[in-house]
Amino acid sequence: MNNSTTHIFRFSPDRSFIEEAKEFLSAVEWTEPWLLGLIIFHLSWFSFILLTRKVPSVQIAAFLATLFFTFMSETLNGFGRRYWSFFSNTNYFDKRGLFISVVYGFPLLIVSLVALVNILIEVCNMMVVVKRAEMRSKLKQQKESKLEQQKEKNE
Repeated sequence: MNNSTTHIFRFSPDRSFIEEAKEFLSAVEWTEPWLLGLIIFHLSWFSFILLTRKVPSVQIAAFLATLFFTFMSETLNGFGRRYWSFFSNTNYFDKRGLFISVVYGFPLLIVSLVALVNILIEVCNMMVVVKRAEMRSKLKQQKESKLEQQKEKNE
């Protein structure tokens, strides 16, 4: 555990992305209650998005809520920078917001992407239903028109 107010990871242009990611993952104490709560939140929110994927109105509301949560990342990072000692053993919150972006913002953007894809799929499905109904209506009108024409010929 690092009880200082310095940040626990530094990035270097001399190392690969994989090396940087490994250092980042090993530098974070993932057993801290607030991080476990954040992981549970992300898993719950993602599950909610998947479970409601056939309900467009819920998907749209969840999509907008997810974007709002993502928008609040900067505010949460500022809160974390000021009050980290009350809920964490280590100060993960830098001025640029790298940590909050990686553990909070990025997962929310992934969830919002999944919600958006769900919304687009449902919109496409609705378009197919509407187009089929339109084609049935036209076919019915054509049949009725032909029947009327035949009646007129027979009279």
